[in-house]
Amino acid sequence: MTRLVPPGFLTFREAVSKLEDAMFAGIPDREEVKKYREGGYSVADGASSRKAADELWNAVDQGRLGAVGIARQPFRINKLPASILQVPALRQTGDFTYLRPGNVAFEEVARAFGCRPATISLAFRDKELGKLCTMLRGTQRRKMRSSTARKVGRPSLGSSVRPSIIELIESKKWASPQPIKQLTSLLNRKLGLDVSADTVARELDKLHDEAGERRFARHRRIRKR
Repeated sequence: MTRLVPPGFLTFREAVSKLEDAMFAGIPDREEVKKYREGGYSVADGASSRKAADELWNAVDQGRLGAVGIARQPFRINKLPASILQVPALRQTGDFTYLRPGNVAFEEVARAFGCRPATISLAFRDKELGKLCTMLRGTQRRKMRSSTARKVGRPSLGSSVRPSIIELIESKKWASPQPIKQLTSLLNRKLGLDVSADTVARELDKLHDEAGERRFARHRRIRKR
């Protein structure tokens, strides 16, 4: 059944949809969702909707978003007590239809509104939800900026010099008994970089761990006590 609420309010489904847009703006659809949409089907992403609904109820539980019930006959808007908002069926569907006579919540809602709970709409103030959406969009933008910065950042010096380390060893310009400083000097001259000996040593150790070849096993001095 389609729920109608006065201007300035949003139904549960409208609120979840608005939050979902704010939380997942700029994120590509999952492959299974994309496949159905490309096939001409109008489908929603259930996983995204559930996350948005969870975020909505988290905001309600923390007092950042108010939930009200709206009755049409007699017309009434009442703030809903916390005890009602904890009813699992209401949190899952946003609908009072599932409340049955004999249930404590049914009696409480009926007394507060003077009508059957099935005729009441769960609603949220559009202005309050807008503030929550603004906050979530800011969080999402920061996440995307951080992710983009990590992706476009330059590769580590170690990974960039690895091919040259292998080339110098294969061309016999450097061998394991020789000092790391010598390999570092060869690399810096070859690449025009300023790589530290520690970076070269770490990369050489990684090559040895991955390949298990003695040519990558650097000579370590044993300090005399």
